[in-house]
Amino acid sequence: MKKSKSYRFKFNALIWVLLAILLAISLTSLVLNTYSLVVAIQKNLQTVTVRAVLLAISVILPVFTLSIMLSSKYVIKNGYLYCYFGFISIKTKIEEIAQFTRFKKSDSLVAYLTDEKYTVIVIAPEKYDELVKEVRELNPAVVFDMQEEEN
Repeated sequence: MKKSKSYRFKFNALIWVLLAILLAISLTSLVLNTYSLVVAIQKNLQTVTVRAVLLAISVILPVFTLSIMLSSKYVIKNGYLYCYFGFISIKTKIEEIAQFTRFKKSDSLVAYLTDEKYTVIVIAPEKYDELVKEVRELNPAVVFDMQEEEN
């Protein structure tokens, strides 16, 4: 059986900056909510529950942000194109992909599905041909098109 190939998300600089800011804010929130919980336990037991909930949220947010930063990718396996975005995963049957279009002006790749939906593939442009080739090995009916501009 063929080993699954993965294609990492290629975030632009602005997205990396926003993710770093989100991570910094969430880690600061984690520290502040931990301190707040410790103070509440020592002084006022009524606010402990609220502080504990805030602390739980403060733990989840940096973990989710790091998972987006480290494990966002596309994987082709078992007849599906999986999109992993942190802990979120979306799968599309390869047979539901009708066409890939590469737009030269924006240097983007879009997958059009048979149900008239589409998705923009967010990987390094030098990996576009490789991903399309791998999908077409599983579904030769997939069309690959190049266009100057998006409509």
